[in-house]
Amino acid sequence: MKLRPPDFEPTYPAFTCQLFKLQPDMTLGQIALQYPDNKAPPSVSDYRARIEATLGGKSAPWRWEPCTHVDTQGYRNDIILAYWHKQADFVAWRSRPDVAAWANDMQAFGLWIEALTCPIPQMETSYSNEAPAWGLADQCPVHLDENHGYFGSMRDRIPAAEDQGLPGALRKLPSTDVQQNTAGRRLMVELPDNCCFIRTVQGWQDCDEQQQADFLETMLPVYRAGVHYLRDNPRDANCVGARLVDMQDPGAQIQTQTLAWFLGLEDLERWAHEHPTHHAILNGMSGFAERYNLDIQIVLGHEVYVVPTGCSHLEYANCHPQTGFLRFFEGRPVE
Repeated sequence: MKLRPPDFEPTYPAFTCQLFKLQPDMTLGQIALQYPDNKAPPSVSDYRARIEATLGGKSAPWRWEPCTHVDTQGYRNDIILAYWHKQADFVAWRSRPDVAAWANDMQAFGLWIEALTCPIPQMETSYSNEAPAWGLADQCPVHLDENHGYFGSMRDRIPAAEDQGLPGALRKLPSTDVQQNTAGRRLMVELPDNCCFIRTVQGWQDCDEQQQADFLETMLPVYRAGVHYLRDNPRDANCVGARLVDMQDPGAQIQTQTLAWFLGLEDLERWAHEHPTHHAILNGMSGFAERYNLDIQIVLGHEVYVVPTGCSHLEYANCHPQTGFLRFFEGRPVE
């Protein structure tokens, strides 16, 4: 049963993808190089070129986007966000000899891959405009969405999540960080059932000068405060990790984004519905929209995935022990 209130009418337009174009599932992967922010090893650029050279050809992703993130340990993570049509394509790509040549080559810096595969009924999208030029919208038609603008609308857009479906299997992070030796080792982590991943974006490059300046001054700091809360309070939020990421393509429609893992969809909902940092985002954007008579040029949007067990590939090679899931989950060594 939908949570949309009777006779509810959205106060502003929003759009969503026709995800049936992706049946039966799709894979989103993050491929990242990790090194101290103030001291990039000379070989990083050559290694990055090796990775990018394999992003075409058989079983390659149909889209990839470069971005970067500096974590709280002072390490830069140069990330490639890549989309595959199905899990079998990602598995075949990871097994290609040219991919294995760089992926299995232990370096002085870190390499991590976090890939998820999601069935179409367990994911949703939302956009502030009808022409998003990032992520899934590159492959899927976009249409006006009537299920938005109320608490519970995210769950209403995920068919399998109705009636409190898709509960997260793990309901609490461990009270202390896992202590494990990660230097010079390749570790794999198993994802608990129904973990939730969100990619949420902001773009201001194509706005007029007034709206761009207003957003950067009044709203971007509010967004960042929300991400910093999730990053700094993982056990309160059941958030495994929240990365505030800058895009590296100067021609991209979006300039920054958040990539965050939660133990379950209910944890993402709890932050969105209850926490002051998200209320500040909602209230701020409401005021922003009113100032421009709902003519919002800012590009906003998100993709949400609820990932079944067995549908992830979490690989960390020579990364620091606070990287991604390594902070909370014991890694399995890979020889």
